Amino acid sequence: MNEIVSRLKTSTRVCLAAAALTYASLAVPGSVIAVCSNIGTPVYCPVLAYGFPLPFLADSQGISPLGSGGPGSVVAADRPG
Repeated sequence: MNEIVSRLKTSTRVCLAAAALTYASLAVPGSVIAVCSNIGTPVYCPVLAYGFPLPFLADSQGISPLGSGGPGSVVAADRPG
């Protein structure tokens, strides 16, 4: 029983340390090259990214602010007149 408790404590400590390091890595800003336009020929541009040593959160020009996008907004913009 002591061995199980010891392994559980060790696993908890490792998970907490990994979560703390992952969260701390968000303080390192960077940029990545992403596809900004995929209509016709793809256009690549730098976008903001966070994470160290490999960026794991990346912004994009195609991401809409809350409440401004949706299926109807694209269809309405494409309608003539």
